[in-house]
Amino acid sequence: MKDINLAMDLAEQGYLPDSVISLEVHRLMKQRLKKVSHYDCEQLADSQNIFIQSENLDTER
Repeated sequence: MKDINLAMDLAEQGYLPDSVISLEVHRLMKQRLKKVSHYDCEQLADSQNIFIQSENLDTER
């Protein structure tokens, strides 16, 4: 976790070039897509519905 905080601090302070940040974002997106693709359609729809419901509850408060 320490490495992530350091990387975030460096990025926020402008010490990391945009190209490095962009590469990391793409890597994380690919990693996330691999996880998501293992779900079946029904599971994915259920996950989306749960997320939407939680967002709706947050906005009602």
